[in-house]
Amino acid sequence: MTVANDNSDFGTLFSTAVALTSPVQSVLSRPYYDSVPQLTVRHRGRRWIRRAVDAVLTWHERAHERRQLMQLSDHMLRDIGISRAEALGEAEKPFWQP
Repeated sequence: MTVANDNSDFGTLFSTAVALTSPVQSVLSRPYYDSVPQLTVRHRGRRWIRRAVDAVLTWHERAHERRQLMQLSDHMLRDIGISRAEALGEAEKPFWQP
């Protein structure tokens, strides 16, 4: 009994698989800093502006919450577990202080 061994298809299949994985291997073999795009001046500027806007929005929200805290009655403050003195202490903080 003879078995036909046709290895020509295997070679073609193997070379195709190697060709498909070679771009992946080239990316993985590069040092990390080469594959990460460097930030341009424009991106750094946008990042700085975004951080500044986030800080201003946080400050505004914090000041608003402290004003609302002062409007709560003593009963409501007890419900959330805060005394009037603690509420006053929180409300007197400057808006930039967490």
